[in-house]
Amino acid sequence: CKQESHHPSLAKNLSGGEKRGEMLSSLNPGEVDLMNEAAHFMLFAQAAYTVIAFMIEFPVTGLFSLLFRAIKSRACFHPSLKESIKGDNLLQLNTIALKAISRLKNEDIIYANYNDTIKKIPYMILLDHEWKSVVLTIRGTKTFESFLADLNVAPEGLGRLGKECGFDGEELYCHTGMLASTEWIYRDMMSHRKLEKAMAEYAGYKLRIIGHSLGAGVASILSVLLRPTYPKLRCLAFSPPGCVMSENLADAVASY
Repeated sequence: CKQESHHPSLAKNLSGGEKRGEMLSSLNPGEVDLMNEAAHFMLFAQAAYTVIAFMIEFPVTGLFSLLFRAIKSRACFHPSLKESIKGDNLLQLNTIALKAISRLKNEDIIYANYNDTIKKIPYMILLDHEWKSVVLTIRGTKTFESFLADLNVAPEGLGRLGKECGFDGEELYCHTGMLASTEWIYRDMMSHRKLEKAMAEYAGYKLRIIGHSLGAGVASILSVLLRPTYPKLRCLAFSPPGCVMSENLADAVASY
């Protein structure tokens, strides 16, 4: 059974009936809801890979389709997107692929940053009206730089960031490379405040933080930083590496 964490600032009671390592059952309504949620939001984890995800889905026609969509929509001249997008190419092919995979409109893209270095990792803030969610999705390993971030596995404490974000981070540890990318996203969001504005405008919406692979690890750590501000947030981490965080922190965040 899952055990309640003894870390006072992050611990939350978990239902005693939950068990680890068992298959989900289609006969359990709660677990069916969980599977539906995972299936729906996996699309946003895929969309974070933008052009490469579109090319994998359409290996023969993908490039021509993206170029046709760019010409047809004149995406590079969209004034509504210019303020909200950083690091895309002239034709905004990343944004076109993002919209095609996620099936969102221009007005549903709150912010997208495609800058990609060892420390910087692409992420997007999107609106999902179907599930009444503000979605923060983070791209996983794709480039050589992101691979180097994966390799930086030394543990780093959360004491400094905990004091800033409003929780006790002492004796809690994370993967150094992923924590660096997490802090970059956090600083970038603090500079433009678009997540804060979206959560205020859509007050009834839930914040969901999504990621796959490296993006799942960063999503998990970012959820720890943001939860004092957004206590109802939910993180869906698809195939996160096993070395993202120390066991005491993993236990403490299991409820969300």
